[in-house]
Amino acid sequence: MIQRCLAAVSIAISLAAIPMIAPAASASGAPRTSWGRPDLSGVWTNATLTRLERDPKLGDRPSLTPAEAAA
Repeated sequence: MIQRCLAAVSIAISLAAIPMIAPAASASGAPRTSWGRPDLSGVWTNATLTRLERDPKLGDRPSLTPAEAAA
């Protein structure tokens, strides 16, 4: 009986908090679509300077020495 009561109170509190959370989320200043969702359109790029292949001069070593990392 106590578990059912706690569950009912938890649900009631959660439902009561939804109207308080929604205005805070929309006040972020992010551009919105006409249906209210964040507008994620724009220029996207996947360009990176990180190499996708391991440098052959490192060989089988798992990491750089402190001197190599500093250079």
